Amino acid sequence: MAQVTAKYVKRLVGPCDTLDDLAKAMFMPAEALKAAFEEYDKTVESGKDEAFGRTLFLQKLIAPYYAFRQSPVRYKTRGGANTDGEGRLLNATGSPVSGVYCCGSVGASSLEGLASNGAFGMLVGQAVAKVLAEEEGSDVSSASA
Repeated sequence: MAQVTAKYVKRLVGPCDTLDDLAKAMFMPAEALKAAFEEYDKTVESGKDEAFGRTLFLQKLIAPYYAFRQSPVRYKTRGGANTDGEGRLLNATGSPVSGVYCCGSVGASSLEGLASNGAFGMLVGQAVAKVLAEEEGSDVSSASA
């Protein structure tokens, strides 16, 4: 097991002999944790992690189980790229740069906190999906197909 510095030792969970024990220690539904392990076991059996294209180091996880509580953190850049309400990057004259979007702490117009950045990320995603839908059937779209 990797070493955990004293600063973070309170965030370490385990050893836990069962997934039920691990779920309880992590304050999460046991069914959700078991489903995640079942999905991972299928990935190991197939020999490829389809979500990330990974084929190396896929090993079945066995007890004792350990986990590390991670708290979401948003770094505050206090600056960043200027964007419009759809997350399009703005150039020096304030005009949108075609095909370039940003959200979260990258954008100067981002709000404080994970919830607001998640919401802005959703708005950017919707804007990108709209542009892609409008471009469907164009030369760019058919060339990449």
